[in-house]
Amino acid sequence: MNAQPKKSAPKDNVVPIDAHRPRRRVRRHPVRVFIYVLFFAAVITGLILFVTYRNQLTADAFSDLLSRLRLFGQGTEDQADAFSYDDYMLSHFAAFQKGLALLSNNRLIIYGPSGQEKYGADCAFSNPALVVSDRTVLAYDRGGQSLLLADNGSTLLKRDWDGTLITACMNRKGAFALVSAERGYASVCTVFDDRQREKFKWYARDQYILAAALSPSTGLLAVCSYGEEGGRQTGRVTLLDTGREADPLMTRDLPDTMPLGVGFMSEKLFYVVTEDRVSFYNENGELLLDWTFDGRRPLAYATGDESWLALCLAGSQPDTFELIILDEKGLRTKLPFTGQPDSLSAAGGWVGLLKGGAARVYNAALEAKGQSSATDALALLMRSDGTALLLGKNGSTAFKP
Repeated sequence: MNAQPKKSAPKDNVVPIDAHRPRRRVRRHPVRVFIYVLFFAAVITGLILFVTYRNQLTADAFSDLLSRLRLFGQGTEDQADAFSYDDYMLSHFAAFQKGLALLSNNRLIIYGPSGQEKYGADCAFSNPALVVSDRTVLAYDRGGQSLLLADNGSTLLKRDWDGTLITACMNRKGAFALVSAERGYASVCTVFDDRQREKFKWYARDQYILAAALSPSTGLLAVCSYGEEGGRQTGRVTLLDTGREADPLMTRDLPDTMPLGVGFMSEKLFYVVTEDRVSFYNENGELLLDWTFDGRRPLAYATGDESWLALCLAGSQPDTFELIILDEKGLRTKLPFTGQPDSLSAAGGWVGLLKGGAARVYNAALEAKGQSSATDALALLMRSDGTALLLGKNGSTAFKP
């Protein structure tokens, strides 16, 4: 008899070793998942941008970024009341980033808001000229070929131009235009964007450009020129669209007068100052106002808060002068005075007039707000807070009415 294998009793009392362990809940981290998604999206976007704009990743682009960072960092600095410099440096000057830019024949110096020198560069100019934006300073040799573009810490561009430099202009963004005399043309105006890339070029075969201005967006270029027609000289104002190579948007002759200057008040408004009038135009070149001087002679002009223009006029009688405020609607106010004016400046809602070394500060309604004691100041620069910076031979002081 064969033995049958003995069957094991069912092990009902055997419990798996982990049966009493609580089941681990799968914890989800939505914030972590969201961060991962953002990270990978940023990486992919960065790669796409790199491939698209890799040709623009130049040393100039990085210099531009550093310039913006330096300017951002100056926002909390107070403005200095005094700057010290050698007397020969007061050849050309401009307010720059709450500080000061000075240019002589052989040196450009940029002072920061604290009054200390932040940057200097050597140059060799026979007839130095200076224009500034919110971020950069353009120094050039009028009648020569050399130019220098700098910010508050470095030289961004230094070169010799192909033609003879006549004049230059900049808008607040740092875009600039160079007017030069080149073979075959009376004048050529070359426009650069705020990264020093050539954007537009206009050739004037028979017109000599005296002044130019760029709109805040760099979309428009206004030039004042003169030429001969019928044996007599006549002025002209031309408005151009820098985004296209086409005919001018507007050309208007200025008979029997010579243009002195041009500037944009806003994207939609610009003005032209001539020997006998001020004219305001809109962005389409339509004349809004033609205000004549009636025999008076313009000595200086300055723009305030981008809505009005201050002009100093010499009267027809000896030692008679007039300070006027204009906008595109006409005369706002005027103030007669005596005594030869030395300097005129405007900023924000303020106008500063220098006579006999003393500063007189007015608001935009030409209401007197203060007068400094007589000094040896040679020029003044108004600040938007109403402070007048008085520039002397070896330094400056500030007058706060």
